[in-house]
Amino acid sequence: MTTEQLAITYSRLGATSPAAPAVDTPPNAPLGPRWAHHFVAPSLEAETATRLAIPRYQLNLEVGRDGDPHTWRFVLLPSGGHRVLAVEDHEPGVCGEQLELLTLVRGLEALDQPSAVTVYGCGRYLRNGIAYGLPEWRENGWQWERFGRLVPIKHVELWRRLDRAMQIHRLACGFRRIDAPRRGVGERHHLFEKKRRVGVREAFVDWVKYSAHSLLLAVARRVPQPG
Repeated sequence: MTTEQLAITYSRLGATSPAAPAVDTPPNAPLGPRWAHHFVAPSLEAETATRLAIPRYQLNLEVGRDGDPHTWRFVLLPSGGHRVLAVEDHEPGVCGEQLELLTLVRGLEALDQPSAVTVYGCGRYLRNGIAYGLPEWRENGWQWERFGRLVPIKHVELWRRLDRAMQIHRLACGFRRIDAPRRGVGERHHLFEKKRRVGVREAFVDWVKYSAHSLLLAVARRVPQPG
């Protein structure tokens, strides 16, 4: 690579062009750290540009809204905060893990280009299937071992659709920490006192039952039995 090409590359990276090597430098002489960095920087720049070019979304899943186990809803939030997409519907005959998987698949299929998606609202069934199940199921022909024999996995068509979507999008399951509401010193003391009273009441009820049972047994022993 010529000195002019090096200068052009460093100008694109926003760095100052290093000094050219001496004329009498041997062609196979080892290059210093600054010169060695030149051969890594273009690939890092291309990788960073590729990452920045991929749109990022947050996908929120909601299953069983308003007490109806057959309702589902997903909300797509772009990183820029524009064009929020929210879709909800009622799916008769589908609930639980299958409805949660269906909601995730429809949310990913709503994207019109490869994207980096962080999903919130995934249950343990989805998280374990994405992290551990999919690679093994794909190799075993969408089967898993049960009691020593291979059987088809549940909801295989939905898992195949999710696998195709994950080959297009980069998917990550996020977690939300829900903190308990803060209580004052008086409120915490009231809560502990309430628990203590409940414990004392339960202990008193158990003692009354035990005493009554013991009394009945003692009376039964003293009462003569009919001969």
